[in-house]
Amino acid sequence: MKLKDTSFFNYLSFAARIILSLTFLVSGIAKFTDISLFTWQIVSLKLFYWILARPIAIFIPVFEIIIAIMLLTGLFDKLISVMLGMFIAALILVSVYAMEILNLENCDCFGVLIDMRYDARHLIFLSVLFLLNIFVFFDYKKKWTISNLVKIKGDNK
Repeated sequence: MKLKDTSFFNYLSFAARIILSLTFLVSGIAKFTDISLFTWQIVSLKLFYWILARPIAIFIPVFEIIIAIMLLTGLFDKLISVMLGMFIAALILVSVYAMEILNLENCDCFGVLIDMRYDARHLIFLSVLFLLNIFVFFDYKKKWTISNLVKIKGDNK
């Protein structure tokens, strides 16, 4: 029996989908609550010109919220999972750059809600998110998406 066929994999991919969705939903909303703080964080990374910091500071939370909603609903599942994997990989690279090159301390990944710092725990957190995204990517049956659950419930009537 393959690992994909076990119910454990189905539950794990469902849990991964919920955890990723909630993480990015909270992160996106938290960044919107204090957009100026997030704008300054982008400026302090010195990756973009200061004039681009505000549009990027608006785009990233919108992207995170859209990704969270799409993960919950199961729409464009593979595309969203690939985009999220690339986004998390970029976050890992930026975190290493901020820690090692710029010696920054505060991440402000969750705005003022959670005090996250650029350290080993932050990299472990992002790595766990990346691994959870792999489970979502290989959930080929998509049994546990909201769109499938609504279809199943509607078919029983």
